Amino acid sequence: MNEDTKDIDRIAHLEARAESGELKAMFDLGLLHDLPGKPDVPLDLERARHWYTKAAELGHAWAQFALGNMNERAEAGARNQLAARRWYEAAAHQGINEAQFHLGRMLQSGQGGPAEPARAAEWFDRAARQGHEVAATHLALMHLGREIEQPDPQRAFELLEFAADKLHGLAHLVLGDVHLNGLAGRPHGGYALVHYCVAVQLLPPGPDAERAERAKEELLARKPELRDDYETQAADFIAARRVPPEATAGVAPVLH
Repeated sequence: MNEDTKDIDRIAHLEARAESGELKAMFDLGLLHDLPGKPDVPLDLERARHWYTKAAELGHAWAQFALGNMNERAEAGARNQLAARRWYEAAAHQGINEAQFHLGRMLQSGQGGPAEPARAAEWFDRAARQGHEVAATHLALMHLGREIEQPDPQRAFELLEFAADKLHGLAHLVLGDVHLNGLAGRPHGGYALVHYCVAVQLLPPGPDAERAERAKEELLARKPELRDDYETQAADFIAARRVPPEATAGVAPVLH
């Protein structure tokens, strides 16, 4: 039996299990057609959505997240932010930190319903406590921007340091601002410069990357002879934290 025949048999077996009501098989079928890993399995977002919906309605947390994502991105159907928010919340309550982050983002911006900054902060916090660095940065920005009832600059700093240690580029950009403006104590141009250098290396092209580059160059203009030293420090910081995913699988730092 060749590999193609084996793959067809596996898919048929998976479909039979899904049709019999097995939740994991339903989700796996959705994933198979959403992110096909083999050339003989076509991308089929309608089939993916069909199986995600069946699994989500029966309580499968990752299927609920995937369905929320498809509703938000208008995949295999019209964009439905109300449904996206509802499915993200269902998955968030089951502990999926990615869903908690997306729910927080929608609550903060008022997508799919009224803006609820207090609830957004709660969900960002829950995701951050499970190791979600982007949620940690968002929550830090809410503290710094006084978007919540009791903003805490020290908590913001801790969240940003956590996210920065996980190589979130925006966290480094904001930490550069925090150190430059003395929001974490005395202003410190050296610390700010290191963070800006890291941010430049991590951020994708766009306004944030451009701002990090400008801030970096403005500080280096004062002492251009230090360019190589700071850029090397930034590269070393990134290299030391880029470990294989399997080394940290299942490990989520706890934030207090």
